[in-house]
Amino acid sequence: MFDSSSLHLSETYPSPSLIYLFIYCMKHAPKETTNKPLIYPRQQLSRIILDNTCEDYNTRQHMCEFGRTTEKSGRTVQSLNQCLLSNRRLYCRTHDDNGVRRMDKIPLKEVPEKIIDKEHGITYIRGKFLGKGGFARCYELTNSSTNEVFAGKIVSKTLLIKPYQREKMTQEVQIHRSLSHPHVVQLYSFFEDADNVYITLELCPRRSLMELHKRRRAVTEPEARFFTHQVCLAVDYLHDKKVIHRDLKLGNLFLNGELQVKIGDFGLATTVDIEGERKKTLCGTPNYIAPEVLDKKGHSFEVDIWAIGCILYTLLFGRPPFETKSLKETYSRIKMNQYRVPSTASQTAAHLIQNLLAADPAKRPTVKQGITALLPTILDKKLALLEKLVI
Repeated sequence: MFDSSSLHLSETYPSPSLIYLFIYCMKHAPKETTNKPLIYPRQQLSRIILDNTCEDYNTRQHMCEFGRTTEKSGRTVQSLNQCLLSNRRLYCRTHDDNGVRRMDKIPLKEVPEKIIDKEHGITYIRGKFLGKGGFARCYELTNSSTNEVFAGKIVSKTLLIKPYQREKMTQEVQIHRSLSHPHVVQLYSFFEDADNVYITLELCPRRSLMELHKRRRAVTEPEARFFTHQVCLAVDYLHDKKVIHRDLKLGNLFLNGELQVKIGDFGLATTVDIEGERKKTLCGTPNYIAPEVLDKKGHSFEVDIWAIGCILYTLLFGRPPFETKSLKETYSRIKMNQYRVPSTASQTAAHLIQNLLAADPAKRPTVKQGITALLPTILDKKLALLEKLVI
């Protein structure tokens, strides 16, 4: 059986601005002052979120004073700004722009050529490398008895230690295995050995809409309607099951051999167990995050509607609506609902995008309304334009 107690996801933080101050405090603050942490430094309260303006460092007793601090010996230590800069540089070397610890900085064992699911008596042969994410590597896995080919999501146990991250992984599996829909990647099984946890998934040989985006940049309006309609069908199913995906983006929209969209990666998904419940976790991918997520006032199903708007915009115009070179500027534009629909867009497409990207979640259409707006779409035959796609 799957042992959730052996799991732990990679270290993930809300942003690269999360900095540990306890090393600075422990080494430099005088013992008789309140500048040292009042709790064991590895506990949660010794972590603080800092913005680029470096404000309010001394608003809590466990933070260092702003400016310069002098020890008993009279030696002046580095300013807090210098300390923060040093820690931030170290952090950015080991984490990406989304605050996810870089896998290439962590030594991982090679995935074995033969992978055995002891519980079900199945041996898989490791095949082609498909890619990697924040904490997982993906390979083609072939059932040695039936020759069926799957996508294998493989997570090293060296990345799976802390209890809260074990719980997160368990939640992802529980949500995903409860789903069955033509436009959702099917989860078949999960198991583990001494080194890794394995999840076998439906293989999508055409990769994802991200690969299509990289090759084509913008697609035609009929093509965008064709893909987005399928996304809406899947999201409608998820919402009926009380599941919010919370990370809808081109890279999580996979394509099977017939160019049917399949939603995958439920690592940030959550369930709404109480009617009207609002989630407050800051999560998602920057270009697709809804403003209510950034405001931390609570979010629900509407964040997926917003993401569909971002997906449709990106497919049509070749770039996300709020994308900038700066994460801070991107978030600022999202909060101000600052984007522009190109004049090349049809009136129908422009109107739909504006509704999906409404700043007020209550004013966004439901998924069913979005499905209706995307019709008529070509469902009874393949788009002629899609036949030329090489992904």
